[in-house]
Amino acid sequence: KMVSMKTKAERTLFFDLLPINRGSIGDFKVRYLLYTVPGQVYYNATRKLVLKGADAIVFVADSQRSQLAANIDSLRNLRTNLLEYGMCLDDLPWVIGYNKRDMPDAMSVEELDRELNPYGVPSFPQVATTGEGVFEAFEKVGEMLMRRLETQLKGDKREARPAAPAAPSLPGPPPLPGTSALDPNAMAEVRDA
Repeated sequence: KMVSMKTKAERTLFFDLLPINRGSIGDFKVRYLLYTVPGQVYYNATRKLVLKGADAIVFVADSQRSQLAANIDSLRNLRTNLLEYGMCLDDLPWVIGYNKRDMPDAMSVEELDRELNPYGVPSFPQVATTGEGVFEAFEKVGEMLMRRLETQLKGDKREARPAAPAAPSLPGPPPLPGTSALDPNAMAEVRDA
């Protein structure tokens, strides 16, 4: 279902809304509301609004070398927007989709992981135009979310997610390239790749 919304710049933004029934946990029926939003900076207010109350995130990055800086900025922006809601990306189930793997200047998955994925969350090579890797990313983040919900319903408030690699010497996630660990903007949204 396509939904439209006026943005600050008076542009009409269209984004996808896909409800998915996922089964049950105990007596609760689980239903995902999947939103996709563009990653351009001028859509920040809309992207931020869609993040309110998010339970899981698939961050889609453009694999093209020319888009690396935009991917880093978008990830910083995602972290910043979540923090404004009192949420931390590293406390949510999230995965990364490396889209446009079919482009001639696509970086290797290893390079992208090194630049965008310091904690080693699950990542998926994708070609959105063919659907390659797209379902797998949503399936994985769905599994992570279901484990988290099951754990919370059992009264265990600890995160039900894979153990992260050793924490950096300073609190919080390691800085992204071009930032310092003390830079508040190093905590940072979803790119339309």
